[in-house]
Amino acid sequence: MGAICYHSRFRLKDRNLRHKEVIAAFQGESNPVIAVTTQVCEMSLDLDADVLISETAPVTSMIQRMGRCNRHAQYGSEKLGEVYFYSPEDDLPYKPEELAGAVEFVDSLAGCEVKQVDLDVLLERLGPAIFEPERYAAFLDDGPWASTRELRDAVEFTVTSILSNDISEYFELKKLKAPVDRLYLPVPRRFARRHPRLGSFPLVADFGHYIPEFGFFEKPRPKIPGGCNDQPLPENE
Repeated sequence: MGAICYHSRFRLKDRNLRHKEVIAAFQGESNPVIAVTTQVCEMSLDLDADVLISETAPVTSMIQRMGRCNRHAQYGSEKLGEVYFYSPEDDLPYKPEELAGAVEFVDSLAGCEVKQVDLDVLLERLGPAIFEPERYAAFLDDGPWASTRELRDAVEFTVTSILSNDISEYFELKKLKAPVDRLYLPVPRRFARRHPRLGSFPLVADFGHYIPEFGFFEKPRPKIPGGCNDQPLPENE
């Protein structure tokens, strides 16, 4: 059984690969696979999983996630998907009012076979009671990566950066007038710094915190045994 990690803190070129990898894995019929994802899975991936395990979240988000389980079920089929919700350690990144009705929603579904009409009824009863006006969403409105404003990622703001070992490639692409967004990576602001040749955009993040298959880590990744302290693990791209 394989496992795939998919979230927002990848370089665009690596995220494209992870996206295709996840889609291809869940379209296969033979080998089982586990995808460990963040909220990016709610709307951006057309997955059809047999089992969904998720933290509790706003009612609308939980329904959206449930739509990734047994997604392509045929009418009259006896195949059922399995959904498991558990309580996280804290409510972040959600506000208390956004989680209103979440516990009752889960309790109402526990041990039951659920149809879309059941979810519609519960959404009407337990969903958000206050209309939320359309807001600027950097991740959607600015394309694959937000480039002109900060993007809220869980509990802190992220900024558009490139990895320190991609600086030469960045300038080479600029010289060729080729797209550079393939190198962009959203990282928490505290891990980004200005570079004298780049100015305020994009910022630079330490490549020692990054692995193409798993994305950006808040702690430095392990070094090659016996190697120099600044020697990175090999990148298989």
